[in-house]
Amino acid sequence: MINIILSKPSRTIMEIRNYSNIPVYIKRKLPYKVNKIIRWGSVREIPDEVEFSKVYNDIHRIRLVSDKLRCRKWLADRDIPVTTLGHDLYPCIGRTRYHHGGNGFWLCQTPYDVDQAKIEGADYFSQYYPKQKEYRVHIGKNIEGEYKVILYSEKVGDKYGSVIWNHDNGFEFEHLDRGERRKDIINLAKDAIETVGLDFGCVDIGSNPLYSQLPPAVVFEINTAPALSPLGIKKYSEYFLKLCGTI
Repeated sequence: MINIILSKPSRTIMEIRNYSNIPVYIKRKLPYKVNKIIRWGSVREIPDEVEFSKVYNDIHRIRLVSDKLRCRKWLADRDIPVTTLGHDLYPCIGRTRYHHGGNGFWLCQTPYDVDQAKIEGADYFSQYYPKQKEYRVHIGKNIEGEYKVILYSEKVGDKYGSVIWNHDNGFEFEHLDRGERRKDIINLAKDAIETVGLDFGCVDIGSNPLYSQLPPAVVFEINTAPALSPLGIKKYSEYFLKLCGTI
């Protein structure tokens, strides 16, 4: 039996396939017998006739984290720090329920801004978190069932030039070595992944707020199919190969 990756089409997953040689199934019919299935953001149903031994990242867990509002509430209800939901704390941020990166984003300073954001498509609002640091921590459960860091990055750029820290505004992720990593951020990322029931995923975390009354770090969102740098491609490929027992 073979190991496969279920995915939506993306440059990242094709590069993981090329590095790992694990077959990627996007629209193709699945083999009748499969060893292990890795879901890369995919919520494709597995036909009843397909036999398999293990799936990494349950379809329902992927659906949970893809719904950003539902995931935010799920985390808050389980004492994982997130920004406070509501549109009566100014400034606040409006977001669409399903979004990627800086898309579906409104900075609201007044009730009028909130009303306009709703008209333009905002589904929910949360208190603005004036971060001075932002991290992306990739976490994966190993074959022993322990959560480990796959990759740890800090977002760098002109932090005083834009509220939205994304690629379009000149921000990039800088990978940090073990000695540069913060244990509190790693622990928060692990707790978030475990709380939503994923085997692996990446967690975006804001920290070091300007005001001391705010939480020292909060989870912004969780992603199960992130875009990756060449180093990220290598790290995830090696992780998947270990899950499949190849290395």
